[in-house]
Amino acid sequence: MSMFRASPFVLLFALCVPACNGATPTVDPPRPPSASLPSAPTSTPPSPAPALEPVEVADLPPPRPQTPQLPEPLPVDGWQDASHAGPDDSVPFPAPVVVVVHGNFDRPEWECDLWKKVAGFHGWVLCPRGVRTPAATVAEDRWTYRGGATAVSKEIHAGLQALEERYPGLVRREQMVYAGFSLGAILATDIVTGADGLFPVVFLIEGGLTQAQGRWGALKKAGVVAVGLAMSAADGRKEALALIPRLEREGFATVFVDMKGAGHNYSPDFDTTGRAALADLLGRISADPP
Repeated sequence: MSMFRASPFVLLFALCVPACNGATPTVDPPRPPSASLPSAPTSTPPSPAPALEPVEVADLPPPRPQTPQLPEPLPVDGWQDASHAGPDDSVPFPAPVVVVVHGNFDRPEWECDLWKKVAGFHGWVLCPRGVRTPAATVAEDRWTYRGGATAVSKEIHAGLQALEERYPGLVRREQMVYAGFSLGAILATDIVTGADGLFPVVFLIEGGLTQAQGRWGALKKAGVVAVGLAMSAADGRKEALALIPRLEREGFATVFVDMKGAGHNYSPDFDTTGRAALADLLGRISADPP
C-alpha cells in the first residue's frame, strides 16, 4: 500500500494561496460579553390583607319623581286635555295645586307657562282647557268655557282627579290656589264659594271684582283667607286699590299687583311681580294654615 506524504513545500503553498490571491480571510467578529442578568428575587407570599370592618351605609333617599317643568297635556276623563306643569325641584311632595282658569279666546298652555314661573315654588299648576271658542278657527287654537261656574267646577275636579291618578301620592288638596284671568276671574266667586274650602287663596287678574261685590263674606265662609288682585285697566286698578283696605279689615290677607299699561293682559314682568305677590300671601298665612 503506498502512502502519500505532503512535503513541507506543498503545505506552505496551500497556506499561501489565499493571501497571495489578495483575498481577506473571513473572521467572525468577537461576540460581546454576555450581560449578566439580575438574579430572580426570592418569592415571598404576600401577607393577607386585614379584614375590613363592616361599614353601615345610610339609606339613600329615593330619586325624585320626574314631573313636567314645561306645560304638558293632561288627559282628563270626559273633558278636553288640560295643561299642567310640575312644582319646582325645591318643593316637597305631596305638593298643593294652583288651578289657573284662563280667559275667553285664550289657551291653557299660555296660562300654565306663565304660572309655572309664578307659582312653581308652591306646587303643581293645572290649567283646565274648556271648549273651543266659535269665534276662532281650529288653526287659531283658542278656547273659552261654556256652562258657567257649574261646568267649570266639574272640569276642575275632574282635572284634579286626573292629576292625582297620574302622580299618585304626589298631590295634595291643601293650601290650593285659584287663579282666574278675565273670564276665569269673572267665574271665580261662584266656583270658589261652591268648592267647600278647596281654595283658601284666590288671585283675580283683569276681572272678577264686580262679581265679588257683596259676596266677600260668602268667600270667607268658603274658606278664603287670602286675596291677590292684579289689574291693568284704570277702572280695575282704582277699584282694587280702594277695596284692599276693606278686605284687610275683614281679616283677608291681600296683595295688589299694578299692571298699568299692560292692556287687557299680564304685564311683561308678572312672572316676577306675581311670584313675589303670591309668596307674600302664602307667607302671611303660613303661620295659621287653612
